[in-house]
Amino acid sequence: MNSPVLVLGYNRPYHLERALMALSLNEESKLTDFYISIDGPKNSSESILVDACQKIARLDYGFLNKKYLFNEFNQGLAETVISRVSNVLENHDSVIVVEDDLVVSKHFLRYMNNGLQKYRLDEHVASIHGYQYPVQLIGKECVFLRGADCWGWGTWKNRWNAAEFDSDILLDQINAKGIRKSFDLGGYKNNYKLLNKQKNGEIDSWAIRWHASMFIQNRLTLYPTETLVVNNGLDGSGSHGDFSSDFYSELSNKTEWIFPSQIVESKIYKKLLIKYFKLLRNKRYYRKINKFLAGIICNLYKVVSK
Repeated sequence: MNSPVLVLGYNRPYHLERALMALSLNEESKLTDFYISIDGPKNSSESILVDACQKIARLDYGFLNKKYLFNEFNQGLAETVISRVSNVLENHDSVIVVEDDLVVSKHFLRYMNNGLQKYRLDEHVASIHGYQYPVQLIGKECVFLRGADCWGWGTWKNRWNAAEFDSDILLDQINAKGIRKSFDLGGYKNNYKLLNKQKNGEIDSWAIRWHASMFIQNRLTLYPTETLVVNNGLDGSGSHGDFSSDFYSELSNKTEWIFPSQIVESKIYKKLLIKYFKLLRNKRYYRKINKFLAGIICNLYKVVSK
């Protein structure tokens, strides 16, 4: 009953190796089919890194089966993720997706498979998610939140096939339904702005479109009480963003989870996230102020020194 795992890599051999090693520590990996996708190089200088990723992908990690999906030319992050998830779901009813910058718990696959099995027949559930934000949840029961997410997740064929990836259509639907503020988590996230950037070609994101599509369809994603995923790529090495520790959570060693029988969005969890992103916005604002003031002081020092 184990869902296949799709691992997506590109030009970060160190990150890919850590991701595959972490997955190999899951007992279920020995009974799981793995698809490993490596995007092609953008230029000749990247060829060495891409070749290194392909070599790492071919090492023996004890998985049941491995299938290699190597691109000869660079397709880009969004196109690769969308096409590869679709490829796997042509032959399977569900899939677990892990990008190369994620380090998972040794119980990650158990949680994911249990969740995918439990909610497979309820199409109100969009996906199962392995990452949990650094918030303090009360209780032992997993929680639902509207939309979808992208740091260690799994979904089913019929949910993926129902997704809309046209940014123009998604923006029109959000505006028509008047849900922009709720889509932006009460105004404390920049989801709408990111979707506009995707529309204008400023970013290359499949995740914002996946989230928007599931959000518009009023589907929910399940989150664990403690994180089973750490993003190892918030070190400035990824396609999006610079170094950040804002989303770091200690990796959980939990082996059992309580899956809710009622499929409803958790109001408590939503409030916790709003509070967290509000604090994060304020922290980032003060960082900018401090950086600006530091620049002024530095320039004044240079003038005085002369």
